[in-house]
Amino acid sequence: MKKPGGRFIFLDIDGGLNRGHDSSKGGFQWSAVECVEALNLITEATGAEIVVSSAWRHSHTLNGLRKVLKKWGVTGKVTDVTPSHLMGGFDEEEGRNLTVPRIEEIAWWLRKEPGEVNSFVILDDNDPQIGIDFDHPIPHLEPHIVLTDTRLGLTEEQAEKAILILENTAD
Repeated sequence: MKKPGGRFIFLDIDGGLNRGHDSSKGGFQWSAVECVEALNLITEATGAEIVVSSAWRHSHTLNGLRKVLKKWGVTGKVTDVTPSHLMGGFDEEEGRNLTVPRIEEIAWWLRKEPGEVNSFVILDDNDPQIGIDFDHPIPHLEPHIVLTDTRLGLTEEQAEKAILILENTAD
């Protein structure tokens, strides 16, 4: 039996709440007020809870993420983070750890919480980790993805699309 409510937002912070990228300053540096307002529009309209799927979950605890997001003005409940699964090994050519694509971590979280989820939306910029550009995407998750533009972050129009996804896929 599914839990009442049971709506979740999988949130990528960089390219979602942050916009622009300045590598001379170490990447994304700030939250955009309009992006936070767009996220708040979703949570206020649907009661959806936030699950952080962003790479920020590697450098922040769940409580740390809650504090950062609250400081930025996020009003929705931050419930959880997706798991971080290393496939094992190191790619010498790329100079990085081999990881499971973010989309697979989201799918794993959804399988772990089957009775809790009535509807969900994935907010992410066109990051190759999401799995969209891979040869084998996870088709049942694709209709739940709202792609943001790294330079713009989450817009009000995308927030409205996310609300429709959350409302139209709920039981």
